[in-house]
Amino acid sequence: MALLGIIYCGIIFMGTGFAILSTAGNYWIANSQEYRGLWYACVTIYSANNLSPNGFLLNNYLVCGAIKNELGWMIATKAFMIIGCLTYSAAFVLSLLNYLKLIKNRKISGAVLIATALFLVVGLSVFTIKANQYKNISYRWSYIVGWCSTVISIASAVLCFIIKGDKESV
Repeated sequence: MALLGIIYCGIIFMGTGFAILSTAGNYWIANSQEYRGLWYACVTIYSANNLSPNGFLLNNYLVCGAIKNELGWMIATKAFMIIGCLTYSAAFVLSLLNYLKLIKNRKISGAVLIATALFLVVGLSVFTIKANQYKNISYRWSYIVGWCSTVISIASAVLCFIIKGDKESV
């Protein structure tokens, strides 16, 4: 039973790391000229002065900066992803307390993980719906890691309700 508790804590820790990595990552969407995350964007600038005699570009400039003048859907995505990270962290702390037998009810952690999954799903879904308005984009690793984190949260919540706790002594 102790090994199962360690594995359970490890899975939640990994999911928390994925959620934080996704939220902080700068590769949510990309196309041939730019990539962007929730906080930062980079655009390739092609200069006509940098053509070789054969007509090939010699230098491209990558201009990066913080995203300003944000749209409401981007602010909502950020908010739900941050809340998801915070609730994931709370679920990890609860799982540690449960492993150390300082709390007995694992279902509290399961409920927090379900809330985490809901926050992440809302944030990622809003981004998915609105980002599809852009043409020729592909979703990148930060975005994909966010969905992986959501799946881990759901699996961990299910595990919470399936695992039987140690029987309390009278």
